Amino acid sequence: MTEKRRRRTGCLTCRARHVKCDQRKPECERCEAGNIECAGYLPKKQVQVREPQRRSHRRGASSALSNAQSLSPDFQSSPSSVGDALNYSQQLFRNDGLPLIGLPSNPRPSQRPLAGAREVLAYHQFLFRTLPILFPAEHLWFWRDRLCEEAWGIEYLYMMFSSLGSMHRAVLMMSMPGENDQDRGLDTKVIAIQAYTFALQELSRNIEEAKKTHDILIATLILMAYFECFSGNITAACGHIHSANHYFEMYKSSASHPQTIGVPALDCLDTALQGLSWTRFMALPLQNKIPSTRQALTCGEACAMPSSLRQSLLNLLAESGLEDLIWNLVPRYSKSMALTKLHWLKQKLRAWRNSNKSILLPLASDTAEPGEENPEIQTFTIPPLLHNTTTPYDASAMLCSFFFGRTFWLLSILEGGQNIEAYKHLAYLHFYETMQFAATEGAFKTTLPSSNGSQTPASLLCEDVENGTLPMLCVVGQCSPQPSWLLWIAQLMKHIGRQGLYNGLVYATSLETWHSFEVSNSLLRQDSLEQYPSPALRTISVLIPDAVGSHFITYYAKPAGIDGLLMSNDGLMYYLLGHTHITHRPADGQIEQDTHIYHQQGLGMELFTPDWLQSRAICLEWRQRSLQVEFELDRILQDHINGGQLLVPLKYDQ
Repeated sequence: MTEKRRRRTGCLTCRARHVKCDQRKPECERCEAGNIECAGYLPKKQVQVREPQRRSHRRGASSALSNAQSLSPDFQSSPSSVGDALNYSQQLFRNDGLPLIGLPSNPRPSQRPLAGAREVLAYHQFLFRTLPILFPAEHLWFWRDRLCEEAWGIEYLYMMFSSLGSMHRAVLMMSMPGENDQDRGLDTKVIAIQAYTFALQELSRNIEEAKKTHDILIATLILMAYFECFSGNITAACGHIHSANHYFEMYKSSASHPQTIGVPALDCLDTALQGLSWTRFMALPLQNKIPSTRQALTCGEACAMPSSLRQSLLNLLAESGLEDLIWNLVPRYSKSMALTKLHWLKQKLRAWRNSNKSILLPLASDTAEPGEENPEIQTFTIPPLLHNTTTPYDASAMLCSFFFGRTFWLLSILEGGQNIEAYKHLAYLHFYETMQFAATEGAFKTTLPSSNGSQTPASLLCEDVENGTLPMLCVVGQCSPQPSWLLWIAQLMKHIGRQGLYNGLVYATSLETWHSFEVSNSLLRQDSLEQYPSPALRTISVLIPDAVGSHFITYYAKPAGIDGLLMSNDGLMYYLLGHTHITHRPADGQIEQDTHIYHQQGLGMELFTPDWLQSRAICLEWRQRSLQVEFELDRILQDHINGGQLLVPLKYDQ
């Protein structure tokens, strides 16, 4: 009797479970019946007919393997044989396309790597994925080459590599709806926190020695800040940013010595700190100044790198001194001074776009000027029209559109005269283009991004911790011409969810409450409110997280002109309407909200000013924390515990 040969044509999941597979495609019935994700099938092997020479065959297999590896940087091989490797190149790569780096292969979904293997995976992730996403290619000589060399002899630095790589892997896995993905992500997050805690303790034990090499200490604190950004801990992230800025100022003072002038590491650290300061400012929109980098490009210089583009924009905003006004519309300058600064910023932004138009996507606003009839200004399709392609420069272009929109918005409020309508329409056009970039980003970043030959890899939404799409959209929503814009923005925010320090559910809740306040203060009835009031009559709001990081407060205020009250001739006057407490429960993803309307509580109208805002308890605590700049282990651990998210994977609707 002929022996029945074992077949190897079943799906990968059934083969791993050692059960018989019915081989239905694309997913087998056994996996479907067991509610198990089917990993699919191995492709059929291709047999190449060659001359019957052993050496030739081996050389051909080696060449084919080399070609397969060169085509895919994430090539993953099976340990069984070269022939299997040729047909197994993409089977261990996750079918959801997340860029988990593991050389030569990632573990199978059913595998639980050993402790040492997890450390290897974390180091690979940090080296080949985390670093290129967080830092510009021209600075990798420091963040990768220099630091990795130093890390062989500095334990806290090496453990930061491991912890940050593990946290990055955890964020990628926990962003997917599959229960298996989230369980593995949760497991990886625990490992990341353990390594991070060990790095904190090691740095604390060696802090005096670490202060002798400022660049390594500052770099370690920056990596710690990014670790907390990935975990969504604004309390601990801000603490690390404050400490890094403190030691950086000391480093700059020492670098001013004639023997240390021109230290290139300063520019790498400076650029990273500016990006983190901008991230902090968007998450915590108090009067935290955004520092200008040491070697700032002028707006007339073309920028070859995406990081240089963004850096030059942030330098313009820092130089204008309009951070608070652009972001919150909380009056801080006199009317005449604000107008001077706004016109200066408008000219610089236009020069920035003109000097970089060869690498930026063309926009309708490029040819729109105040006072000119432009039919495209009146055409705003919701959902926004997507761009046909994406470029590494889109994040900077979106930031520029946002700055333009806010500049024209403020000019329509402050300048008056015959340009009011033109400024308003230009503001709407730039805000719409901001939404177009956000919509395109959301559409293209749901799949594995392609580098398109760029030195800067594209990132997925869940790992993009710096660009700040969510807080920008929250401001755009309050400047929308009609409720349909706001509704679309709120839906997109909920779809994005958490993005670093930014929580889409919280922003969406705050924006929807803003709409309720706007409707109640509008002269139009709610059922006939198809257009929001003009910019000068619009309600404003400021969203502030508490110092623990689990609660948020949004203050709402209305312009004095709504009730016919006297407006200052030299500025804007806003009166408080109320506030709302927002709490996000990570365990079930639900939002708790408690809104207080002041006039319903018999409270008198109070002027909404920067001084009033800074006197609130929530802001006073942040100010107190900003003074704690030294590295103190007990405080840092407490911030990490208080501000950390619960170790419970989010549940997604199927």
